[in-house]
Amino acid sequence: MYNIVGIDIGTTEIKCTLVMINGLKYFWRKSTPKVTTNVNNLEEVTFSPNAIWEIVYNLLEEIYLNFTKENILVSIVSQAPSLCLWDDDGNNIGISYLSYYGNPIINTNEARKYKAIKRIKLANTLFQKYGKGKISGITGYLVYQLSEHLTMDAVTAWELGIENSKDADTIKEEIGVHSFPNIVAPIQKYGIKNMKFEKGYIIAGTTDSAILPLSIFPEFSDYYIYLGSWGSLLKSNILEYKDYGKVYHKGDLHCWIISIANFIDKVNNNPNFLETMFEKIAQKVTPCSRIAICGGLVFTKRDMINGLISRYLPSQELVFMTSENVITGACRLGYLSIKEVHE
Repeated sequence: MYNIVGIDIGTTEIKCTLVMINGLKYFWRKSTPKVTTNVNNLEEVTFSPNAIWEIVYNLLEEIYLNFTKENILVSIVSQAPSLCLWDDDGNNIGISYLSYYGNPIINTNEARKYKAIKRIKLANTLFQKYGKGKISGITGYLVYQLSEHLTMDAVTAWELGIENSKDADTIKEEIGVHSFPNIVAPIQKYGIKNMKFEKGYIIAGTTDSAILPLSIFPEFSDYYIYLGSWGSLLKSNILEYKDYGKVYHKGDLHCWIISIANFIDKVNNNPNFLETMFEKIAQKVTPCSRIAICGGLVFTKRDMINGLISRYLPSQELVFMTSENVITGACRLGYLSIKEVHE
C-alpha cells in the first residue's frame, strides 16, 4: 500500500494533497511563482522551473518530516503542455507554454508540429547561449529532479505533434545535440532518489487536459466542461484507464470544441459571458449525453451555473467535481499506476 501525494502545478497555485493509507487527507496551497513578459503587446506568462521545484521539494520534505517515512507515491500534473529547458547542472534556462494550446482550429498534427518546431528553435537559440542542455515538459523536469530519469509525458509529446516514432525522430532532429527525453505513458513509475523516503516513487505525470476524465472517477463522460482559467468544452477519446497506458496517444486525445482564454476574468467582468458559454455548449453537445463539469467557477458561481443548466442542458446527465476531489485527479494517476501493476 502507498501513501499517495498528488501535486497540481497551476498557473495561479501549486496544490498538494496527501492521501494516507488510513484514509486521512491533508491539503496545501502555494502561489505559483511566475514571470509576466510583453511579447508583441501581449502578455506571456512564463515560469522558473527552479522556483517550482523548490516549492515541490519543500512540500515533499514537509510530508516526510511530519507524516510518513515509507511507501510514498508522488503524482504530478501540470496546467498545460510546455517546453522546459535546463542546463546539465539542473539550472533552469526557461519555460514557456506551447502557443495556441487547446485552440480547436490549430490542433492538427501538422499545426502542432509547426508550433513545436518554433518553440524548439527558440530553445536552440537559448542553448547556444548557455551550452548543451536538456528539454522536457515541466512535469518531466520535476520527475528528473526526483528520479534522474529524463522523460516527457505522452500528453506533452502529443501536443508537440508526436504520435509515433517517426514524429519523435523529426523533433529529435530539430533538437540536435541536446538531450531528448524518453516519451512515457502517464502511469510510468520511477524510484525517488534524492528524498529520504524509504520506498518512494514518482509518476511520470500528465497534464490538465488528460486528467479531466479522472476528475469524476470512475465514470467517464461524453463531454467535459472546464470553467476555470480557460472556458472549455471537450469531447474525450479516453474511455477507460488503460487508454492512459499508451506510449503515444494516436489521433486526438480530446476534441477541443470550445476553448476561451482568461475565462474567469471575462466572467467576472461580465456575468452574461457565462450564459453565452452555456448557450454555445448547448448547441454543440448531443441530447441525453453525460457531461462532467469542473473548474474554479463551479464553486464560486454554482447557483448561477445551476440556473443555466436548467435552461440550456435540461436533458443531459450532469456530474460535478465536488470540493472533496478538487485535487485528487493527480492522486488518481497514482491509483491507476497501482491498479496497472496488479492486472
